[in-house]
Amino acid sequence: MKRYDHFRAEDFVWDSSFREWVLKPSPENQKFWNKWIELHPDRKGHVEQARQIVMSLQISEPELSEEHIASKVEDMLEQLRVQDIQEVEPIAEVGTSWLIWRRLAAAVFLFVALLWVGRQWWQDPSVVATSDSTQVTTQEGLEVFYNQSGHTESYTLSDGSRVSLEPDGKLSYDFASKDQQRKVYLVGTAFFEVERDTLKPFIVHTTELVAKVLGTSFTVEANEGSQSVRISVKTGKVMVLEKSDPLLEQKLSELNISGEVLTPNQQITFSRASLQMEKSLVSEPTLVLPANRAVSFEFEETPASVVFANLAAAYGIEIQYDEGLLKECPLTASLGSLNLHEKLNIVCKAVEARYEIINGQVVIYSKGCH
Repeated sequence: MKRYDHFRAEDFVWDSSFREWVLKPSPENQKFWNKWIELHPDRKGHVEQARQIVMSLQISEPELSEEHIASKVEDMLEQLRVQDIQEVEPIAEVGTSWLIWRRLAAAVFLFVALLWVGRQWWQDPSVVATSDSTQVTTQEGLEVFYNQSGHTESYTLSDGSRVSLEPDGKLSYDFASKDQQRKVYLVGTAFFEVERDTLKPFIVHTTELVAKVLGTSFTVEANEGSQSVRISVKTGKVMVLEKSDPLLEQKLSELNISGEVLTPNQQITFSRASLQMEKSLVSEPTLVLPANRAVSFEFEETPASVVFANLAAAYGIEIQYDEGLLKECPLTASLGSLNLHEKLNIVCKAVEARYEIINGQVVIYSKGCH
C-alpha cells in the first residue's frame, strides 16, 4: 500500500487515490482516508489544503503521463519558492505560507485550465462551460455539473431528464455507456424530473443511499457536513437502497421497483450518526391530482370515512382508519385553504379522533362518534 507519511499538499493534489476520495467519495475510500488522517494528524493541514485545491479546480484524470504532470508541477513550485525567497524575506511564517498557497492555487489553476482547454479543443468540442458560475467538465468519462453560483441552476441531461442543482452541488453522469442504467452521482441537493424509460432505470448515487426510479420527480439532499441524507418524492415511485446493502447490484440490475419504495409526499431520512433510515411524510405534503381534475374540500354532512378517503386520494398517501366506526360520523366543514395537517386536525377533532404518522402513513385512532 502506498505510504503518504511524508506527502505535502502538492503531492496529494496529483495522487489518483486522493483525488478519487475528494471527487467521488465512497464508503471504502472515506473509511481509509478518515482513518489515515486520524493516525497522521501532522499531515491534516496538507490534506485540507490539497482537498480545497482539488475541489475548487475540479482536477480530473489528465491524459498526460504522471511523469509529465509531476515535472510541470515541480517546475511551478520551484518558481514559487524562488519568488517568495526574493519577495517576502522579512514576512512572518504564517503570512509566507498563505502567500505560497495563494500562488500555488493560481499556478495549478492556470496549468489545469490549459490542459482542460487543450483536451476539449482537440478531443471533445461539445463540452463547454455554460457560465462563470456553472462549470461543466468531463471527468473519467463522466459529464460533471458543478454549481458555483449563489442560486439554483437547471440542467437538461442527454436523456431529456431535468435537474435543478442547488448552490455548491455537484452532479456527474454518463448515459452514453452500454450499461442498461442511467447512473448519476450527487453531492449536494438536487430536484430531479426524470424522463420515463422502463428499460433503463435512472439511478442516483450518494455516499450512503441509492435512489432508483423509472420516471418520476423527487428531491435528494446529500450535503457534505450534514447529519443526514434525505430523499423525498413529489410524483411517482422511488426505490431507496443503502450503499451497504450486500444485494445492492442485484437489486439495481432488476427492472422492477420493489422493496423500500417511496410514493408521493413520502420521504426517507438516513442518519449518518446512527446509520438508520426513517420513513415519514414530507413536512408540507402537496396535492398530486392532475391539474385538469378538480378537487373540493367542502363537506356537508359527509361521513368522516369519505372525508379521509378523499384526503388520501388528493395527496396520494395512505390513511388507515376503521370505516365501520367512522361512516356514522358526519362532518360539515370547509377545508379548502388548509394544509394537510390542518385538515387532519380539524376532522379528527370534529369526530373525536386523533392521528399519527407511522412509517410514512397516516393512522387514525377513533372509538366512533357519541
